Amino acid sequence: SGDRTVECTGFRYALDRANLSIGLINWYCWIPSLEIDDSFVTTPNISAGLFNYNDIQNGNYDAWLYFVDMGLQAAIDSVNSDDSVLSGIHINIKRFSNCGPWRTGIAESWTGSTGGAASVMAQEILENHKDVIGVVGMEYSSTTRGSASVFSIGEIPYCTGIAASLRLSDKNNFPYLWRTLSHADIVHEGVGNHVHRILEHWRVSRVVIVYEKFDELSYLSHLDVLKSLQKNSIFVLESFGLAKSPSSTMYDHIVASMRKYSARYIVVLGGSDFSAAFINAMGARNMVDDDHVYFGNNVPWPSQNATLLYGDKYFGYIKGYIQFSAFNSAREANYYKALNEVNQKMGINVTEFDVDFNNIFYFYDCVKAMAYGMDSFLKAGSSPEMLATRQLNPQMSYNHFRNTGYSGILGDPFTLDENGDVNIQTLYYSYSGDYYNNVIFAELEASGKRFSNYNTSAPIFFNGGSEPPVDGPPVLLTLTYSSSNVEGILLIAFIFSGIAMALISGGAIFAFRIHSAIRSSSPPEMILLCGGCSIVFASLIGFLGTPDPFACTLRTSGIFIGFIFFATPLVCKTLKMWVIVTAGRRMKESEARQIVFKSRVAIA
Repeated sequence: SGDRTVECTGFRYALDRANLSIGLINWYCWIPSLEIDDSFVTTPNISAGLFNYNDIQNGNYDAWLYFVDMGLQAAIDSVNSDDSVLSGIHINIKRFSNCGPWRTGIAESWTGSTGGAASVMAQEILENHKDVIGVVGMEYSSTTRGSASVFSIGEIPYCTGIAASLRLSDKNNFPYLWRTLSHADIVHEGVGNHVHRILEHWRVSRVVIVYEKFDELSYLSHLDVLKSLQKNSIFVLESFGLAKSPSSTMYDHIVASMRKYSARYIVVLGGSDFSAAFINAMGARNMVDDDHVYFGNNVPWPSQNATLLYGDKYFGYIKGYIQFSAFNSAREANYYKALNEVNQKMGINVTEFDVDFNNIFYFYDCVKAMAYGMDSFLKAGSSPEMLATRQLNPQMSYNHFRNTGYSGILGDPFTLDENGDVNIQTLYYSYSGDYYNNVIFAELEASGKRFSNYNTSAPIFFNGGSEPPVDGPPVLLTLTYSSSNVEGILLIAFIFSGIAMALISGGAIFAFRIHSAIRSSSPPEMILLCGGCSIVFASLIGFLGTPDPFACTLRTSGIFIGFIFFATPLVCKTLKMWVIVTAGRRMKESEARQIVFKSRVAIA
């Protein structure tokens, strides 16, 4: 195009085109060379070469945010060079730090959550940067909640490729937020469904859950997993909520519990540092072996060099670790085109593993899908000026971006579900123990209902095999009696027939109590005995349905009381007859009546 020929800070533009900005939110406080005014990064651009390939491989936050920034620049350059998208408009970049400027000691004090600073930053974007029409953010869930709320009030579309909290799917609270992550599938069971499906496929019925209790995503994921497993009759032996850096004593307690229950399958829900620390602790305690399977929703890649942090044995510990996450396994032309753009932008050749692990294309698709969504307004007749001045922003809720026609990397076409989360399948990886290399062995459909692919011969477990380890000792199943099973129906019939027989017998004895045959059996004792039988039969109702405190009380106290009413007259009646029979002589009627009277007093 003849009018896109002037180069400025890495972006091509034309003076006769409308300009709008997309805001990039990131942890720019990690880069000391940037000038930051409040939250706005005034340094014109972040250029290639700031970090080298080894820095990116080490996985520190500063190199990660740089890598993501390069990916976003590549995406925006791609849009600006494409005359079929946002024709007549040039996209500029404005960067914003959600953690302020660089400061000494940030690496040691960094928690990933910036609290209220993000909300202040979002308000600054709304009020002081009117050219910002949309925002792409690299913020964890706890921070995203504040900024996304402000952007939704201000009607600024906000896409994130990292904030995976289930609560962010609530469109009543965050109508302008959408994500290139998928933690809630069509049936809304999210990460719990992902865990349940793979366990079901392996025919596993017993697990232990370990989660990072002070991390919002991990805590909510734990609740979702717990609910899904209980619903599908998978027994949770124990659930441990741990701090980010648990004590050695806590790890020892977990190991003791795992050995006590013979737990073989352990679900790990937490951040990368938490997951790595837990796996290392289990390995150091000889709990990583052929009999145990660890799997979770995050890669066990610590933010520091794993070998320096944990020693040479660490990568042996993560062998057979299973990770599940949403991504597109297909490597189509779109994927390699974007990979080439990122490599050109950075001036180095990064691998597919590098871009996948660092979520680069989650953010890349954020930019491209947002641009295509904005472009649909122009194709419908709106002017570039209307778009660039926020006049169209009230129409830019997540619904507008659900299907923009963009042929993306995460999906072709790229679409969002009713929660604003990308429609995409879930992949299951197994780590080989050779650095962080892994193999995809299963794909769960976006519906979350069945596996579209499962490699039955892939060496995915610690022992290098494809067969799941034995799921510990068998669990004794508890039968619940109810009207929905044969055993319950028989029990109900037994209860009511028993009560009916006892009541009928008692009523007949009372009605014919003066008859000689009935009178000789001591009607008062027999009526009391029938009443005791009725109570025993009635107490069996406590065995119906799921046990609760009342039902358990009814079972024990009902049977005990009924037994007293049944056994007491029977014993006293028997003793009475024994006294009369063993007297060895014919008793006077007055003597016999006195024995009967004493017997009944004893019963009372």
